[in-house]
Amino acid sequence: MTKPILCLILSLLIGEFGVFHQTTLANNLTNSMQSKPATSKPLYIRQVTLHAREEKRPPIGSLPKPNRNIGFASVFLKIENPQAVEADLTIQNIEIQTIQDRKTQPFVYKSQMFHLHPLENAEQAIHLTNQVGFTNEETIRAIVTLQINGKTQVIESDAVEVQRY
Repeated sequence: MTKPILCLILSLLIGEFGVFHQTTLANNLTNSMQSKPATSKPLYIRQVTLHAREEKRPPIGSLPKPNRNIGFASVFLKIENPQAVEADLTIQNIEIQTIQDRKTQPFVYKSQMFHLHPLENAEQAIHLTNQVGFTNEETIRAIVTLQINGKTQVIESDAVEVQRY
């Protein structure tokens, strides 16, 4: 008779420990999963990528044209709105500069405004062209000047080589 009682008491103790252990695990897991307060991130352009090429020879099968575009710069912007409110982002200027002497290449950019929805991630491609190409410099970068909420920021791309054809 004592053996069944001892088994019953032992199973109750183990059961109570199991419930205590499960409750502690659940509380610890809940505490570690609680979200931290969100901080506002002031940066809206996460990455600037530049692709540059110069095509001095006309496409195969076409006649040479004197006013043909030969310099091409494509600037890719990864834009993020990390806030839960809408935002307007203005790209004020994009300059293509040489690395060594920081000379601005002859590309023209007109200011553009982008409307960002709450928590939106977007990519924009901006294509710039000219009729004179690039200087003899091989390595260039894009410098993007943007404005959001009255604050101006400048972001640069990595240096890239001009692909010449």
